[in-house]
Amino acid sequence: MNKYLLCLLAMAAGSMSAQQRVYVSTFGNDANPCNTVSQPCATFQGAISKANAGGTVFALDSADFGPVNINSSVTIDGGEHGAFISTMNTGVQIGANAAIVLRNLSIVLLVGANSVTGISGTLFGQSLTLDHVSVSTVGGNGVQTTTGIQLNLVPNAKVNLKDVNVESMQYGILLSPDAGNPAVPFLATLENVSVYASVNGLSAIDGEMTIRNSSFLGGSLSTGITIGANSSAPVSLIENTRIANSNVGIFATGGQTLRLSNDVISRNGTGINASGGATVISYRNNVFAGNTNDGTSALATSLK
Repeated sequence: MNKYLLCLLAMAAGSMSAQQRVYVSTFGNDANPCNTVSQPCATFQGAISKANAGGTVFALDSADFGPVNINSSVTIDGGEHGAFISTMNTGVQIGANAAIVLRNLSIVLLVGANSVTGISGTLFGQSLTLDHVSVSTVGGNGVQTTTGIQLNLVPNAKVNLKDVNVESMQYGILLSPDAGNPAVPFLATLENVSVYASVNGLSAIDGEMTIRNSSFLGGSLSTGITIGANSSAPVSLIENTRIANSNVGIFATGGQTLRLSNDVISRNGTGINASGGATVISYRNNVFAGNTNDGTSALATSLK
């Protein structure tokens, strides 16, 4: 292969690489090409419009880069600078059959006259990954509806939450099927997820859940974890997780089979409430402490 051809190939590879990464910065402008650090965009939305499918939007510094609507495969990386999104409506709106990654990002909900949501929408397939993402609130009088993460998911869609923090919401994390009564559940993995000071911590319906090394805490929690199935028959695992300070720690319902291992379920009104045919299996290495009632009578012999 001659040197001229090698040079052309190298130039093509460089051009492709540049199109795969676009940038945002406080000194940016959405009219820029945004594919170099010297000519970045000013907003996440502007940058996404310049990125190839599967590309990455990278924040060069710390700023509010605005709400964003995502309809294609993309990674948004806030870097280690404290990049964030503030909103009085929805921070990140999703509607795609795509692979979407949000990383190193803070979403701040400005609570005012409207209901506000950190991340919302429908995942029609593929996957959503949240990695080092936080959702919190500022202001408000408690009247408006605040939701950290609210997703509708088709069967077999994948949600991966790692190092995610949700604080001071009425609804922390809501995961539900997109439509109808699916025979096949969506799939969700939560690793090192914290939901704090929220009325309802996690609600997942018709999803096969793996929850590890997480915590669902808060003085005003109504229910720490609600996990159920209306039409599918998922099997879920909660492991090395703390559920505390709720009226009900874990509420299991419907065709859900729930397995518990090395969990701490403490200071709840009721530790576990199972109904509607749900099956809860304890591996007998869980800690139940300080609950008014560890569980319903049907579960009494397995709460060890």
